[in-house]
Amino acid sequence: MILGIDIGNSNIVAGLIEKDKVISVFRTETDYSMSVKSCLDYLDSAIKYANPENAVISSVVKPLTPIMEEALCALGFNPFIVNHSLKTGLNFSIENPEKLGCDRIADCAAAAALYPLPAVVIDFGTATTISVIGRGAVFLGGAIAPGLKMSAKALSGGTSQLPLVEIESPAGCIGKNTCDCIKSGIILGTASMADGMIARIENILGTSVCAVATGGLAKIVVPHCARSLILDRNLLLRGLGIIYDLNR
Repeated sequence: MILGIDIGNSNIVAGLIEKDKVISVFRTETDYSMSVKSCLDYLDSAIKYANPENAVISSVVKPLTPIMEEALCALGFNPFIVNHSLKTGLNFSIENPEKLGCDRIADCAAAAALYPLPAVVIDFGTATTISVIGRGAVFLGGAIAPGLKMSAKALSGGTSQLPLVEIESPAGCIGKNTCDCIKSGIILGTASMADGMIARIENILGTSVCAVATGGLAKIVVPHCARSLILDRNLLLRGLGIIYDLNR
């Protein structure tokens, strides 16, 4: 069993992982002012009744990476941090793979190991990222769009009359009030984007793909997609377990 930690822009998620199985998950909002002590307090709740052999970190918040690493070392771990140069099971066919987010690397490592290829992974998080894995576990690239909460904040902050809405399903596609109009545009619009992007990718590849959805907001979007997507909320953590086993 290992401790996998995903430091994201909105949340930090720790999971106890056995190979590609996630046993338990501990989530907290990302605090950019976290200290080693506050990381230790968070980690204590994550491993209170467990004895993981080591830890692995996926982080897109660079200032917090060394702080979390120091906290893990204080607990006796020898953590390693996901990057493109580790063994991931993936081959990269993109420019500057060193700049690829380690969250996407972990997502795709899991998708390549667990699902049929070619595959498309859509991570509905702070940003909505689309990653394409071809046959032979080749990471081909993808797309990045604003996430649902980011879109809602942009509409509210960039206009004088539009309110900030909760990220929840609208009453219908044709909104009858301002809030439902915004919810329809953001949520159903994102679902339609996912459907359309998958179709475009399949047209480029000349074959159908396995579509996998993950991320904290996936459960809100996936029911509105016309396309059938596999919902795997723990895909990234499962990827951390797979990457750890490849590099131990």
